Amino acid sequence: ALIAEAMAVDFKVLGEAKQVRSSLAFLPFLSALTIFELPTAIAVILVVCTIWNFGFHRQKSLTIKLFNIAQGVLAGVIAAWLGYVVQPVSMYEVGDPQATLRFAVLAAAFFLVNMLLPATALALMSGDRLIDRFRMIIGPNGGNLWYDMLASPIALIPAILYVESPVTGMVVVLTPLLLIQYSYLSKQQVIHRSKDLLSALVKAIETRDPYTSGHSLRVATMAKRIAADMRLSARKINQVEIAA
Repeated sequence: ALIAEAMAVDFKVLGEAKQVRSSLAFLPFLSALTIFELPTAIAVILVVCTIWNFGFHRQKSLTIKLFNIAQGVLAGVIAAWLGYVVQPVSMYEVGDPQATLRFAVLAAAFFLVNMLLPATALALMSGDRLIDRFRMIIGPNGGNLWYDMLASPIALIPAILYVESPVTGMVVVLTPLLLIQYSYLSKQQVIHRSKDLLSALVKAIETRDPYTSGHSLRVATMAKRIAADMRLSARKINQVEIAA
């Protein structure tokens, strides 16, 4: 989980000045919630979140650090409780439909809580509607939630191998985790490079006429704000900005 946090990808959320980190630490967390009893699994989440927030995010305020830690722990507790309601066992068994349903409920609850809590905090601080902030976090058509759900079965690999060889399970799960993280990072790099190229072309055009210097960027900024006020989707707002 710490390796996944160290490899997290930074990206900008629409309408926010600060960047947000996207990490795959949820995979080891889901593995812990699937393999261990609740106290042990929550201890894993608590230790990792505490080390990361206090050891690597010293510039953040104490309130934000405590919020991040509480968010991870609360998500784990709620997810584990709902999973226990579906099937009161700790170990995942291959081929058991009820165990598969338990994991799906556990994963969905974990992701929803992790997205709902920051959306609530942002809504309270900004005065916006909770549903608008929640839609912003889950992405267009809930894409962020679906991506996480589709990746979540990887967390079952160490759970399946845990009985025979715990070390093998941890080593095996690192490979897809690293590949997924690399694909996320590559996508972000392509997006950033495309935007940088577009900005360079705009500046090259404007150098021919100093009178219109900065005009395209100002139009893009205004168009983006208007699109946001119209409550368009994140994808549409991005398209409007690029077109402008």
